[in-house]
Amino acid sequence: MDRFSAVWLSHSSISAFKHCPRSYYLGSLYRDPQSGHKIGLITPSLALGSAVHEVLESLSILPTSDRFIISLIDRFQSVWQKFSGHKGGFSDAATESRSKEKGEEMLRRVMQHPGPLERKAVKIGQDLPQYWLSEADNLMLCGKLDWLEYLECQTYPVKKASYWHIAKDDMPIEKSLPDLTQSHELVLQIGKEIKLARALNRFKCPQGEQGCKYCLPYEKILDGKATFVGEGNYHTDLYADFTSTLPKSEIL
Repeated sequence: MDRFSAVWLSHSSISAFKHCPRSYYLGSLYRDPQSGHKIGLITPSLALGSAVHEVLESLSILPTSDRFIISLIDRFQSVWQKFSGHKGGFSDAATESRSKEKGEEMLRRVMQHPGPLERKAVKIGQDLPQYWLSEADNLMLCGKLDWLEYLECQTYPVKKASYWHIAKDDMPIEKSLPDLTQSHELVLQIGKEIKLARALNRFKCPQGEQGCKYCLPYEKILDGKATFVGEGNYHTDLYADFTSTLPKSEIL
């Protein structure tokens, strides 16, 4: 088996499939017949999360002594240009201004309480970390880590995991690590289900023809009711829906 023929799995693609196989198909497999690109959705909350993440991720390649020499707010101003206006799914200046202010508030909290961001970090030498979930089943698992802290005298196994809701919490909150064997089997099972659905080309919405909140935004793109706003990562054609409210999303 080789990674180019494998079925690639990620947290987002698995979540999409579990919510609605049709949304998984449209977001992960479908390609626009004219551009040959995948299609994606951008919302103000996704734009905000992406901008804040980009600012914080850029710190991991810097020596600990240099990370806060330049204000995170100044870094944010530069990054925000990528998401300003329709590119970030903003329908008007007032909505964009509120989102931008929220991002600045988050980064001020980080500057006041940097926590792990002022300590040593490990930078994985891959743009998209990946490993074989099962070579026998030709399943590849991939995904990015927001921050990988280096622990002194650490060994290779992961020692802890934390979640930082920057909009509310001053410091990351440690989470219990799941059982590795059980987690592997759980992800492997859903991976096999996705592989079977792809082989059968069967991606039905649980709500039937009427669609659901997960696949309907994509259907609007296909129906020409969403607005093309630019190209995203990995040559994805990004669209925004300025006619109605998309499902609430947050990636911070």
